[in-house]
Amino acid sequence: MFIPNRVEIISFRPKLVVNSLKLNYIKMSDNRSRIISVTDEVRNMLLEKNEAYGNSALEPIHIFSNGDAVDSLCTRIDDKLSRIKNKGLNDATEDTLFDLCGYLILLIIAIKNTEEEYKPFDYTTT
Repeated sequence: MFIPNRVEIISFRPKLVVNSLKLNYIKMSDNRSRIISVTDEVRNMLLEKNEAYGNSALEPIHIFSNGDAVDSLCTRIDDKLSRIKNKGLNDATEDTLFDLCGYLILLIIAIKNTEEEYKPFDYTTT
């Protein structure tokens, strides 16, 4: 069985060993770019959905449910996790991952909105 990618990896391997410090920098730089790209994509999705649906995630209209924003978002997160559990992680569930990221961000905002005074999240304590 012929696997072209394997041939490329094998022929590229000597360069990886010789330039390992440079490669680590490139990998970190590449990962940094990917983090920026993916978080930008999630941010844009959240802003577009907020424009389309109004602020319904953080200010529920209570037609069928009386839960607050935190409860509502936890339910949506449970639904997304259930879909991933049942369907697995694949191309068909990629949107589910982005939705899940968005709901987790909205949950952070909803929790902060319930606090009496907004305090920036302290990343040094976690």
